[in-house]
Amino acid sequence: MSTTTRRSALDATPCAQRPDLYHHRLLEDGASGAADRRLQRSLQRQAAEVCGGCPIMAQCLYRAVVECDVAGFVAGTTEAQRREIRDRLGVQVGAEDLSGLLGVRDRHHPINRSDVLRARAAHPEESLRELAARFGCSVSSIKRHLRDHVPGQPLDPPSPRTPHPTLRDVLATFRQVVADAAQGVRAA
Repeated sequence: MSTTTRRSALDATPCAQRPDLYHHRLLEDGASGAADRRLQRSLQRQAAEVCGGCPIMAQCLYRAVVECDVAGFVAGTTEAQRREIRDRLGVQVGAEDLSGLLGVRDRHHPINRSDVLRARAAHPEESLRELAARFGCSVSSIKRHLRDHVPGQPLDPPSPRTPHPTLRDVLATFRQVVADAAQGVRAA
């Protein structure tokens, strides 16, 4: 599927066609007064209804629960509902670290060997000075990390991976969480 075809398919989704609803400040943000809370509940019901008729709702929900932590009202759920679904399924999803993927670091975070080695592999044409500038550190720090790496040693210690839940599991838990929210019940 070409980028243009994909983009036009996404533009055809109900959420893309209703920016007035999905970008409303009260759809997800905290409501301050009773009138705001009533409007918020109304907007959430409307958005959930629109999401329910979307042809890619199940895939959208699965991605928002299992693959990446997104903000806002997505796939008929609030951020709090998606956290509840993850909690019930034992899923842990971190926010995307786009800065880390680009080799950019906050000046208060020390660089680590894995980041340096990945950046070196991704940009073999860069000099050590350019790598140091990318990380905002000294050339000697880059040299130390490259020198201390043992070939064949994994970049990061292996972490235990939990299997992803199935789409069926996510949808079943979604229905439970939404039903509980409608009844005003929070699972313990």
